[in-house]
Amino acid sequence: MLTLGIAGTAKNTGKTTTATLVMAQALRRGISTGLTGIGFDGEELDNVTGLPKPRILVERGTWVAVAEGCLAVSEARVEPAVRSGVKTPLGEVVIGEVRTRGRLTLAGPNKRRELRLVLDLLAKTDCPLCLVDGALNRIVPMVETDALILATGAARTTDLDRLAAEAGAVAALFALPGVPEGVLMPPVIALGTADGRLEQFSQGSLLETGAARSVAERVSKATTAIFLPGIATEQCLAELIEGIGPRWPGKALVLASVPHILAFGRPREFGGLLDAVRGYGGSVAVYRPLPLLAVTVNPFHPEAGPQTMRPAYVDAIALEKAVREKVAVPVIDVARSGGGRLGEIVLGQRKESGDGEGIGG
Repeated sequence: MLTLGIAGTAKNTGKTTTATLVMAQALRRGISTGLTGIGFDGEELDNVTGLPKPRILVERGTWVAVAEGCLAVSEARVEPAVRSGVKTPLGEVVIGEVRTRGRLTLAGPNKRRELRLVLDLLAKTDCPLCLVDGALNRIVPMVETDALILATGAARTTDLDRLAAEAGAVAALFALPGVPEGVLMPPVIALGTADGRLEQFSQGSLLETGAARSVAERVSKATTAIFLPGIATEQCLAELIEGIGPRWPGKALVLASVPHILAFGRPREFGGLLDAVRGYGGSVAVYRPLPLLAVTVNPFHPEAGPQTMRPAYVDAIALEKAVREKVAVPVIDVARSGGGRLGEIVLGQRKESGDGEGIGG
């Protein structure tokens, strides 16, 4: 089963539209899909702007992993088959098959280990493709997916240059190389040497201020890798990088994954810090690479009206052009282009992964 994460940079950036189009393209090719989400999504009205937002339309035969509390308020009728044991504020996540086509209110697991469990259960339904609905502010569990699509747009910011620069920074992070085969990530912050020895730090996996200084002080000529298996703030990472300074040549900063980097949400700033490592002569790698397949863009954004928020749009062609100039992966305006190109990208990835005999296989 190919698992595809779809992460939005903000509300109303087209994440739900992207997911719906991918599922529709799979259906056209006779490929059944699974669906779950990180946290809560699928409400009829945006709970911030009050504007209508697309809910997730699911077809008969789709397998979903959803909190029980969502079933009673969804148009789609889902027949639960398996209880996952994963608890959410809206009830236990159940795995079930859609029996009646309709809109689905989606709430799923919040933690990485819970998402892994749910994906393993969905894999037993024999779905060749499973989508995971998420967002940058809840992206860490996405490390359990096989690939990602980023959904961004004017609802993030109407400054197209700024929006494009952020998308470019995110895409550059996802292009970070993985570690060589056989390299294992220790469970806590550690320094590694060429002969495989590890000096582990008792502070745990999160890089905090005290840990950053301590790690930097212990880096020696023999150190070839600095392993950071958890989340790090910009400030702490900057302290570590600057603390090592001229000792970086011949050393690699090994991060857990790009979702771990994006957990604090400032990709341009983190990209600048990683550039500083390279500037000192070091290198950067991630333990669990996650391919970014495409960036979808949405010109819509909510705008303040006389009494309530109202829909507004930036120049769609200018938006797509600005983002395309900054990223190396395909950029698609899903509202104007439809889902055909998305289908080719996603289902082509499924073919390359060896999950099936190609499109429709």
